[in-house]
Amino acid sequence: MHRAIEAFVSRDASRVREVTEGDDVVDSLFAAVQADVISYLRRGIGREDACVDVLLIAKYLERIGDHAVNIGEWESFQESGSIDHVRLL
Repeated sequence: MHRAIEAFVSRDASRVREVTEGDDVVDSLFAAVQADVISYLRRGIGREDACVDVLLIAKYLERIGDHAVNIGEWESFQESGSIDHVRLL
């Protein structure tokens, strides 16, 4: 998120790529946490409430990454007037 805000404020479109790549890492980490939680729940050990909490926290962090990408896309829009190569202005 910090990198996305810096890119937006400094109008540095080259940093947007870093934000997108960082989101890919966060997405992968979320998928790993999700798989671990599902595996734990399938074993029937208990602590389902803690599993739900962990999964929700991971999902919220993943969404923060998505929002950071959106901020980065706004930086790209400031520079080019287009998002994903679709001209809006």
